[in-house]
Amino acid sequence: MRPPSALQRYAGRTVLAVGAHPDDVEVGMGGTVARLTGLGVDVLVVAVCVPSRFSVRVDEARRASEILGARFELLRSHGCCRVEDAKTHELVAEFDRLIREHQPAAFFAHGPADTHKDHRLVFEAFQAALRVGGVDAYCYQPCTCRPGRTRFAPQAFVDIEETLPRKLAAIEAHYSQFGERGMTAEFQRDLARYYGRQAGCAYAEGLEVVHLSL
Repeated sequence: MRPPSALQRYAGRTVLAVGAHPDDVEVGMGGTVARLTGLGVDVLVVAVCVPSRFSVRVDEARRASEILGARFELLRSHGCCRVEDAKTHELVAEFDRLIREHQPAAFFAHGPADTHKDHRLVFEAFQAALRVGGVDAYCYQPCTCRPGRTRFAPQAFVDIEETLPRKLAAIEAHYSQFGERGMTAEFQRDLARYYGRQAGCAYAEGLEVVHLSL
């Protein structure tokens, strides 16, 4: 019999899952989002900006969040831009606002092992926003479409065997980024199998623990 999930500590609470762009959260922790929503957690998936094809990618993000049972919010909704177009303190202020408004029990974001510049800028602002304290904080696995070297060293794992199909479906909802480019989400199955071997289950997602109150 499977023991109770530690994720149940967030049941009935709000959790933030933030990525630089639409599809980042789905790639990095889509299975975990689906696990959380299945436990009664209110998950708000947040994309900082849309770098191209604004209306198409926003529609895809909304569909993907619906597949995972989450809500979606876009921080910079005025049109296409990049994270680096604004100053770091402005992004920190936006994350401060999210924390004040939603009072999340946990905050998930990009981590230091991610090589994309926009992703690293989000990580730096995420770190700064945690100064308020009282929020469990995690970095999800690097967002990548193809295998590559990474310094990612997770300390926690989420069993996503039951939610992997929804993760893959949510990724594929971002058709402009995957289907139109001739890519599928199958690499994510292989990655989940890799982390599953480390976790002792069939499929898993890895998390770096930044702050955890016990």
